[in-house]
Amino acid sequence: MYIKEEILKALETSSIEEVFKGKELLSDRLLILELMKMQIPVMSFVEEQLLNDKQFMFEVISKYEAALEYVSEILKNDREFIKSVVKENGNAFRYAESKFKSDRELVLGLIEDNPLVLDDASEELVNNRNFISEAIEVNPFSILGVSVEVQRDHELLLQAIKQNADVLHFVGCSDEICCDKKFIKEVVKVNGLALRYANKKLRDDKEVVLEAIINNIDSLEFVSDDLQEDEEILKLIHNKKQL
Repeated sequence: MYIKEEILKALETSSIEEVFKGKELLSDRLLILELMKMQIPVMSFVEEQLLNDKQFMFEVISKYEAALEYVSEILKNDREFIKSVVKENGNAFRYAESKFKSDRELVLGLIEDNPLVLDDASEELVNNRNFISEAIEVNPFSILGVSVEVQRDHELLLQAIKQNADVLHFVGCSDEICCDKKFIKEVVKVNGLALRYANKKLRDDKEVVLEAIINNIDSLEFVSDDLQEDEEILKLIHNKKQL
């Protein structure tokens, strides 16, 4: 039976491989979790029965995603187990089998909770424009998990911003995007609240502001002080409030 203090003392002068060489494998669940918490990589020395224990391995992987590499072959190929553990800890997906990273339905289900799972999806999926469009419908922030080149695809970006204006902020409002009047006009037509992330000059552009307010009257909050008193804008707001 292993005692934590004895293991820690042995590790002061020996490598972890030397400490466990020729010894019985670890079977004490609490001890394994304590050692993992101390960032001691003991998963290579855990007995097979525990590596095949769904409940235990779920608990371990939910805190230490790299442990997914050490689960039994049965769990490694268990689609439902992979789905549940990645929903708990999205970073674990990078250690999943490649077949799951190419599983369209699985990935779409996972990004509902964590769009950054796309970072570890297969190239086949992330380079598929139709798939990215599907992903955006599931979670608009999916666009954050793709390449900068794809993020600059105006059609896909508009699709994401239409669902959530904050997407424009998180993709990085470069001059290429937020100073482009033509594009910002298209943006505020689908989501007026995105005006808050436009370049200051465009927030003072009456043409852009009118489009934003037509879409969402609450965008007035992000309009420049000068335009907030503009007669045409005030009339538009008054008319919209009457609807």
